[in-house]
Amino acid sequence: MNKKNRSLRKFLPFSLLSDEQFDRIIDTAQERSFTKGQVIVEEGAHNTSFYYILAGSVEVFIDSRKKKKKKVNRLRRGNWFGETSLVTGSRTIALVKALTDVRILSVPSGVFISVLRKNPQAQVFFDNYAEKMQLLNRLYRTPLFASETELAVWQITEKLSIRKYSRGQEILRQGDQGTEFFILWEGSVDMFLQTPDKRKKITTMSSPDSFGELALVSDRPRANSVIARGDVTVYVLQKADFLAIVKKDFSLFNRLLGQVYERQKPLKSEKISVTEEWKGGEMLYILRQDVTGQYMRLDEKAYFILNQMDGSTSIQEIAIAFFIKYKQIGVGSLLQLLPMLVEKGFVEIPGLSDELKMKRKASVPRRLLGLLGRAFFINLASFPGERPMQALYDAAGRFVFSRVGRLVLGLVTVAGFASFVYGSSSGSIAPGGVTAAGFLAFIAMFLLHGVFHETAHALVAVRYGVRIGDIGLGLFLLVFLTPHVRNTDMWMIDKKQRIIVSLAGPLVTAFISGLVSICILLVPAGLGAEMSMFALMGYLIALSSLNPLVLSDGYYVLMDLFQMPGLRFRSIRFLRIGLRKALAAGLRKDQWIYLFYSTFALIYMTGVLLYTALDVRKKFGDYIRPAVGEETAHTVSILLVTLVFFIAIFSFLRPLLSAAEEETDIL
Repeated sequence: MNKKNRSLRKFLPFSLLSDEQFDRIIDTAQERSFTKGQVIVEEGAHNTSFYYILAGSVEVFIDSRKKKKKKVNRLRRGNWFGETSLVTGSRTIALVKALTDVRILSVPSGVFISVLRKNPQAQVFFDNYAEKMQLLNRLYRTPLFASETELAVWQITEKLSIRKYSRGQEILRQGDQGTEFFILWEGSVDMFLQTPDKRKKITTMSSPDSFGELALVSDRPRANSVIARGDVTVYVLQKADFLAIVKKDFSLFNRLLGQVYERQKPLKSEKISVTEEWKGGEMLYILRQDVTGQYMRLDEKAYFILNQMDGSTSIQEIAIAFFIKYKQIGVGSLLQLLPMLVEKGFVEIPGLSDELKMKRKASVPRRLLGLLGRAFFINLASFPGERPMQALYDAAGRFVFSRVGRLVLGLVTVAGFASFVYGSSSGSIAPGGVTAAGFLAFIAMFLLHGVFHETAHALVAVRYGVRIGDIGLGLFLLVFLTPHVRNTDMWMIDKKQRIIVSLAGPLVTAFISGLVSICILLVPAGLGAEMSMFALMGYLIALSSLNPLVLSDGYYVLMDLFQMPGLRFRSIRFLRIGLRKALAAGLRKDQWIYLFYSTFALIYMTGVLLYTALDVRKKFGDYIRPAVGEETAHTVSILLVTLVFFIAIFSFLRPLLSAAEEETDIL
C-alpha cells in the first residue's frame, strides 16, 4: 500500500512536506474503503484522522442533525477533509458521506499534527485553509447565504475582512449611511431602536447571526444601532465588493435580493386600476399601473397578498396572514411574486437603491434576436392617438356601430366576396403585373389596407372604453409601410370584447376588399387590374390575420378563447423543456393545448419557409422585375426569403432562449 501511494508526493498537500515527513505520513496512513451512502465523518464528532480521497467521491452536509440537512460540497479524488477540526482542536463542522464507493487514505491525527508543527509552511497553509473552511461553513449557516451555491459563497468569502470590537463599542449607529454587511464570528451584540424619548432594546444576536444586510441593496440610513455585549469578532462585506460580485452573476443578485425582501415591508401603489374577470369558475384580477401602463393578472391568492402590502407589514407577517386565511404556506410564491410586482410598478420597497436595478448583459444570441425583432417591424414615427381616434369615433361611430351600420357592413362583405369569386372565375377580376405605377403602387396598397385595418381595431377599442396609446407608421419586413395602433387597456375589458376588437381588423379589411370587388364590375376594364390586386391583397391580409399559428389577430382570438396569456411562448417552451416530464406524469388539459399548438405552429412555419424559398421568391421576383429590372428583382426576392427565414427562426428560438419568467409574446 505504501509503495502504491508514493505517487502522491507531487500533489497538495503532500508536496509541502519534506521527504522524511511524507514517508512518515504514508507509513502510518491506513487505506480505507467505504460503500455508497456510508457515513465517513459525523458532524459535531471528535475527529481522529486527516482524510485524502484516492478514488470515488463524497458529499459534504451541514445541519445534518436537522430533518432537512443542506448539501454544501462534493469532493473527488485528490481532495481532502477533516483538517479543520484537527488544526483548530474543535469538533467536526460537517457530515461527510460516500457519494460513490470510495477509497480514502486516513492519516492519524497525532501524526498529522506533529508533522505540521515541524513544517511552518504546511502549518500556515492548513491554518489558512481551516480558517477558510470555517468561514465557508459559517456563511452557509447565515440566513442571507444559506441557500447559495458553493461558488457564490466562495466568491463572498474572498471579499470578507475581519474586524474586532470590545465591550460597549458601537458597531452600527442608527441614522448613519450603511455601506457594510456584518457576520458574527465570535461574541454577541445587542440591537437598539432610538426613539425621541428613549433607547429600546430590540434583540440580542450571536453567531452565526448577521446584520446590516439592507445596506447591500439599499441607500436607506441604518434603521437600528448595534452595540457589542463583550469582545466581538465579525467578518465584514463591503457594498462595493458585493456589487462587483453580483454584476457578474445576476442570478446571485436575484436570490440575495429575495432574501433581503423577506425582512422588508412592501408598499402597494395607489395608482392601480383593477377589473375582475371569471375564468373556469375562478375570479381573476386584471391590474393596470396607471402611470407606467403595465399590466398583471392575479388570482385570488396573489391579489390577497398584494392587498396586504401596506408599508407596515413585513413579508413574514404577510406569509402568516396568508397561512391563516388559506391554510397554505405561501412564502415561496410570495417571494416569487414580489420582484415582478416591484418591476412593473405595482409595489415599491421603500429605499431600495436605484443602482441595483441592474439589467442582464445581453448575450450574442439575445442581441441577434433583438436585431431580428427590430428588422421585422421598425417604428418610423408615432404620436398620441387618444384624441384623434376619439374624434373619429365621435364622428362616425354612431352609424358604424348602429344596427343599420352593422347590417351594411355584413351585406357588403358577403356580396363583395361573392363578386370576387365570380369575377375571378369569369376573368373580369384578374390581378395584373406591375403597371406604370410600378412597385410603389403595391406598397401603397399595403399601406392603405393597414390604415383601414388598424383604424377598425382602434374604433372598436374606443367603443369599449379602451385607451388608445400611440398611433404611427412603421416599416414591415424592411419593405412595406404600415400603420400601427397601440391599445393600452386591452386587458381591462372582458374576454368577449377583446375577441371583437381582434376580429374588427380582418373584418373591415374583408369589407374594403368586397367593396372594391363590387366596384370592379362597374368600372371600365382598364382600371380592373390594379383594383383586382388591391382586393386580392385585402383578402390575403384578412386571411393571414386570422391564422392563429402566427402572432396576429387570429392568435390573440385563440389566446382569449383559451384564456391562456402567452400561449405561443408557453407552448414552444413546453415542447422543448416540459414535454418529457408531462408525458411521464400524464398530460393535463392545458398541456394538451400547448402540445397541439406548438406542433401545428412548427409544421406551419416549416411549410411557410419551404413555400417562400421555392415559390414566393420566384413569383415576387417576376412581379417586380418590370419595375426594377432583372438584377434588382433577383436581389430583393432573395432578401425577402432570407428575412422570412430568420424571422421564423427568431419566432421559435426566443421562447427557448428567454428566461423562464419572460412568458410574453412578440411580433
